[in-house]
Amino acid sequence: MSKSKLGLITFCAVSYIVCPVVTFLVSLWTFLVTRSRISLLFIFLYLGPFGYVLNVVYDGDMDMMRLYNAYDNIKELSFSEAWPFILSVGDLSYTMFWLLGQLNVPTQFIGFLSSAWFYGAWFLVMLHIERFHQSRFSAIYMMAFFTIFITVTHPFFFSGIRSSTGTMIALIGTISLFQGKVKRGFYWLISSCVFHFSFIPYLLLCICFVSGNRRMVNVLSILLVLGTLLYPYLMIVLSELCSYLGIVGQVISTKILSYSFEMTRNSAVLTYGSGWRFIDNVFLFFACSFIRFLPNVRKQIYSNDYLLRFDGFLTLFFAFCMFISSNNVMLGRYITILVYLNLLFVASLYFYFKKIVLSKYVFCMSCFSMMFSCIAIYRELIGGDDINYVYYPRLMYQNLFSIISIQVDYGI
Repeated sequence: MSKSKLGLITFCAVSYIVCPVVTFLVSLWTFLVTRSRISLLFIFLYLGPFGYVLNVVYDGDMDMMRLYNAYDNIKELSFSEAWPFILSVGDLSYTMFWLLGQLNVPTQFIGFLSSAWFYGAWFLVMLHIERFHQSRFSAIYMMAFFTIFITVTHPFFFSGIRSSTGTMIALIGTISLFQGKVKRGFYWLISSCVFHFSFIPYLLLCICFVSGNRRMVNVLSILLVLGTLLYPYLMIVLSELCSYLGIVGQVISTKILSYSFEMTRNSAVLTYGSGWRFIDNVFLFFACSFIRFLPNVRKQIYSNDYLLRFDGFLTLFFAFCMFISSNNVMLGRYITILVYLNLLFVASLYFYFKKIVLSKYVFCMSCFSMMFSCIAIYRELIGGDDINYVYYPRLMYQNLFSIISIQVDYGI
């Protein structure tokens, strides 16, 4: 190990204890410039405390609080006792809860692990794109996309630990499909289903995409749009059919009905924070679509297999989102994935398009996204838009021991 690496590790380790934000800034810069794995590790370690700080306020509508309670309950059970509970959830993520519970992992550490993965995995997705193209994004370009990712994502979305974890896994799997790594891509996509039941339709959509050619995908997209009004009736029929398939089928049937017809405060897109968050999502979607349909970009798409697959799936997935538009729970999650995929498509253009022109577009997108995010945070702090979310800036100045000593009264 060189002296420079040893010095970096020593500095980051000490500063992480004294003032984690200093570690994050130093690690972020060195990672953007050198792609150092050590720096990436410390970035993950800094982003982990978001699980403590951003969700410190108890809110009965936040999934994280419910999952904390579930973790406390399941870790006290034997596996035979926990199995019916795991099965009733509809996926195997609670199996991991039970395993961590047997190791006496503190409850809030679940939030730490999930937050580190969710926010840090964005860099892994970008690295995944880089490796395929055997080239690097510029430091400013990658930083711009991380800024957009942070500003467009409200903590309410992250608090759904299982779905947010599955989201980042699904993104890696989807990008692998576009790269022609079908087998590896489906391993990732199946893993996302293990974390949350709601990714099964996404997996099926990916199977349809890979199985058909461009014309078949376009026909399927049209059929999905035309079938929008039939969706509720199709879900009722599918739920009835699943109910005859034993215990597992009954669990699936219950999940279909709850996801399709139940409404909670956070089930609609607009309730992921202030309405300005939604405006930010809409702005980014249309900004990315504008870039995607530029004449020069279209020419590049039709001359490259990776971009052609990416473009075709974006069309199919948009049609699928329209098809499930009456399902507020699923739509809220899938719209977020749609925005992320559009951002990653624009990011990929870095290797095919004029970098100066593209960088100007991306810089403008990040500036507008930060502006919308600041307005949203202000609205959320004052209780506007029926949202009263309290942000704690402790992560910006407190030491590590003060941060991890924060307790969440999630048992209320």
